Amino acid sequence: MPDNKELTQDITKIIVTSVAVMGATYLATYLLRKSWKAVKKEDAPKDVTSSHVSTADALAWTVLSSLVIGIATMATKKATSKLLA
Repeated sequence: MPDNKELTQDITKIIVTSVAVMGATYLATYLLRKSWKAVKKEDAPKDVTSSHVSTADALAWTVLSSLVIGIATMATKKATSKLLA
């Protein structure tokens, strides 16, 4: 059973990593929406299931956002684990 110091360190790592991932996800989404607007000259889809969004745009947005957010999350977790090691 871990002692209080180890438990406190583990909880601190979880909190710091979670906050960092939330920030990275927000930033990645913000930048992706700005990039989409710059390239397509229209806002990024908010609801890909809407009849107003083409299938191509829905698919592109889903793939791009999943990829960008996944990479941002992974990179942030790796960076915080190195910093807090």
